[in-house]
Amino acid sequence: MKRAFLLLLGIAFLTACKKDGPQTLLTIALPPQTFTVDPSLNAFLTHYLTIGNVQSTALNALQSSNLDTAAIQAIVPSRATVSVLFGGQRLNWIRAMSIRLCPSNEQDPNCGREIFWRDPVPENAGSSLGLNPSAIDDISNLLLQDRVNIQIKLEQLRSNPPATMDIRVELEFDVQ
Repeated sequence: MKRAFLLLLGIAFLTACKKDGPQTLLTIALPPQTFTVDPSLNAFLTHYLTIGNVQSTALNALQSSNLDTAAIQAIVPSRATVSVLFGGQRLNWIRAMSIRLCPSNEQDPNCGREIFWRDPVPENAGSSLGLNPSAIDDISNLLLQDRVNIQIKLEQLRSNPPATMDIRVELEFDVQ
């Protein structure tokens, strides 16, 4: 009886806890982007693939939600997915990858801020892969610009890509 009471008390305590920290006011998604890889990528090198001049939708999303930029505390990475568009190819040839957000005038390797990563990529990865958000405080200085560059960094490859493939990148951010 005493154990059951302690168990119920523990469950009640855990379910009553609220997450500390800022509340998410809005989720912003950048327009989906596509990049192409081909079998010529060398498995022993790091590859930087830049998607340039991407329209940022952050200011429009804030205005549509009647949020002023002064009312937000931060914009942080939330969710990222990379998916092969056609042919059912798998992403298991990637060992580690990251995505960086850069000002539109920068294309240098490792420009801007790392916003998502996956290391290691599972060996049995399918045609779609979720990435982890980087633990950064705020990227509003980048997302509130009119245009940004997205840099895909293929840091380690298990092998060369098996075929030429178009890969879609979908990025979401939480406004706090």
